[in-house]
Amino acid sequence: MKKSVRFIAVLLAASLVCCACAEKPATRTTEGEYVGLIDNNFIEIKISGLPEEEAYASFMLSEEVRGEFEELKLNSGELVRFEYERPDEGPPVIVRIERID
Repeated sequence: MKKSVRFIAVLLAASLVCCACAEKPATRTTEGEYVGLIDNNFIEIKISGLPEEEAYASFMLSEEVRGEFEELKLNSGELVRFEYERPDEGPPVIVRIERID
């Protein structure tokens, strides 16, 4: 009996620990046309391959990308390849971006 209770307690504790572990959102890679800076945290991109009415999207810049973004000196209309995560809540977040030559 004690072994059963101990086993159930360990199993319950393990399941609670796993519930507390947040899964990192999947990273997606796509390309598009840089439209412009919305503010210090967000940019707009026209995503390639989508109908015109669905192509424009705003993305939040991750802290890492925000620090490097100015160095890219992107102009409106330039093509970019970027990786982003779509968290359960909030806007999609760019975690990497580069100019396509």
